[in-house]
Amino acid sequence: MHDYAQRIGIFWIELPLERRRCGMTFSTSYPGISSRSMATDAFQQWVAQSCIGTSIQAVARMLELPYTTVERWFYTHAPSFLPNSIQPKAVCVDEFAFRKGNDYGVSVMDAETGEVYAIEAGKKE
Repeated sequence: MHDYAQRIGIFWIELPLERRRCGMTFSTSYPGISSRSMATDAFQQWVAQSCIGTSIQAVARMLELPYTTVERWFYTHAPSFLPNSIQPKAVCVDEFAFRKGNDYGVSVMDAETGEVYAIEAGKKE
């Protein structure tokens, strides 16, 4: 288990005892770690932030964590790193056909940057 402490940074605690050998089991709750999680939200965000500018694989190797865990944390927390105060000056709404005569869709995008905000099936969405 691990946590973030003021003025110390991130610290990691591992219990190297295998419960099968000692015959004893225990559980404990730790503030900031949900019952099904093994990491605090602050640690997950730090790991996700560490992936910016390098690969997920490199961070997973450095921290000796499974690639899929680091990947999941990155894709969970990465949107919070993006600035959300960008307001488009103009948007484009376009209707297009997936299949002519049958399936249509509507897309909404920023007129200046071309960033697609939404794609919905049908003409009325």
